[in-house]
Amino acid sequence: MDSGFPADMNPDGPAMVPPPGEVSNFDSPDGNHTLGFAIIITGSVIATLSVVVRLISRALTKRWFGLADAFLVCALGLYGGFQYVIWHASAYPGIGYHQWNFPLHDMNYVLYNVHLGALLYGPAMMCLKLSILIDWLHIFASPSRNFMFWSIHALIWSNVIFYTVGEFAEIFQCIPSQKIWDIFYEGGYCKVDIAAHNASAAIVNLISDLAILALPNWAIWRMNVSFHRKLGVSLLFTVGLLCCIMGALRLISLVPLIDSPDLTYWMPILGLYSSAEIGIGFMIMGLPAMPKVVKSLPFSESVVSLIRSFGESGARWSKKANDAIRAPTLPRPLTRKRRGMWTITELQETELGKTQGVTSTTMLSSIRGDYDVLDAGSDRASQAPLPSIAEHGRGKDADNMV
Repeated sequence: MDSGFPADMNPDGPAMVPPPGEVSNFDSPDGNHTLGFAIIITGSVIATLSVVVRLISRALTKRWFGLADAFLVCALGLYGGFQYVIWHASAYPGIGYHQWNFPLHDMNYVLYNVHLGALLYGPAMMCLKLSILIDWLHIFASPSRNFMFWSIHALIWSNVIFYTVGEFAEIFQCIPSQKIWDIFYEGGYCKVDIAAHNASAAIVNLISDLAILALPNWAIWRMNVSFHRKLGVSLLFTVGLLCCIMGALRLISLVPLIDSPDLTYWMPILGLYSSAEIGIGFMIMGLPAMPKVVKSLPFSESVVSLIRSFGESGARWSKKANDAIRAPTLPRPLTRKRRGMWTITELQETELGKTQGVTSTTMLSSIRGDYDVLDAGSDRASQAPLPSIAEHGRGKDADNMV
């Protein structure tokens, strides 16, 4: 890829030769700052709340701080560093800032931030994916080492290898490393086409996202429960679809960088898509744990009772209005209350079949123990507790799977 730098390399001149019809303008650049700041703040808040909710949920269920939680906290720290770099890019030069409106002497600052952001993105994404996969290994895999066990392990180790290789490629793309960001450095060499490498890595990253999204849904839809129940549990894990969309947009924004030298325009856009992708990834761990945390709040029952009272008052008022204008009808016989989406009855607990070596009861029990989403039913049959993981002989094996 052509660097696009002018031949004279005048530090006070534009960092790129303007295309036909364009004139360099240092005084009134067209960069946008508000959009970048908004995305960074939103992603940071979502990621932090997701981690806090996850850890509180673990404490409420009296579960130990596990390996998945350790990787999640590491991912949050690395994500914080990545957000710091993107914040600087959003402040200067901003979003949508063409390189021909940028002075050449400031390109070292831009390229250094690009390099630093790339170094932080890979480890942050790796730790986040490892946290998700290890957590799902405890939920879906079996001590008998079934298909889910090997599939999740394959994803774990392939991601470790992929992001490690990518990290080394970013670090050693040029010798010495100063040549990566210092455009005035003379000597040294660069043997890695980093633009092509980033584009191919984005493709592999998107495939990995899709595989992580598909695995839990494959297991859930093979359970011997009703379609309504499968759909409810499956929705817990489909938040990863948003992560895949951000990964696809990130890939699309990388394609122009293969041929375009306009780094100051495309790199901030790429950084914001990367920020959104990681931020949404944290929701995969935090969102399913939200019901348990909300349920534990001291005012949660009061709020629910207030909402229910308003609903009942509205229903009584509507009934009186209908009775006043409608002829009386014979009373309907009492019908059985419809079960909620997450309700598991006692009959279903004992009749659930096995799915690839893991019983559906065990799987749903593990999901409920971690996320408290299966307690939303209102009938008494749903209140019968599901067997715990330890009763199926998985209490210690789950912790030793990785």
